[in-house]
Amino acid sequence: MLVGLSYIDLKHYIIPDQFSIYAAPFGIAGCYLIPMLDGEITSITLPTWQDSVIGMVVGAGLLLAVIGTYWLVRREEGMGMGDVKLLGMIGAFLGWQSIAPVIFAASLIGSFVGIALMISAGRGFRSQVPFGPFLAIASVIYLFFGAPIIGLVF
Repeated sequence: MLVGLSYIDLKHYIIPDQFSIYAAPFGIAGCYLIPMLDGEITSITLPTWQDSVIGMVVGAGLLLAVIGTYWLVRREEGMGMGDVKLLGMIGAFLGWQSIAPVIFAASLIGSFVGIALMISAGRGFRSQVPFGPFLAIASVIYLFFGAPIIGLVF
């Protein structure tokens, strides 16, 4: 899903709902059902289904607050609703604990790449750069390296 939505967001500047809000219930169900299976499945710590629901709400709510604040200050759209739904879906799969590290990593990676693209294109800092691919990259980084990185930082 993350590869597909990244490609679509880069090419068309949209994130289809099929890759976000329709996928979020699968994240919640997975967090509920996978721990019930017998045996050692993975070394990755899965969130509980409660963490998953909170992650979906916090992820979407946090970006919605950012969009609202930007609108109040600038009176223009700064980010699309697809990013809001995507972070809600990421929260559903990875839990509320992932939201802050994912936003931080996505913003950091997006800043470096975005500034480089804007300078190389010569259009200045008013250029559009899709944020979905950076959220996708940051969520994969968190999935595989989140605990060690968080341990180093905190």
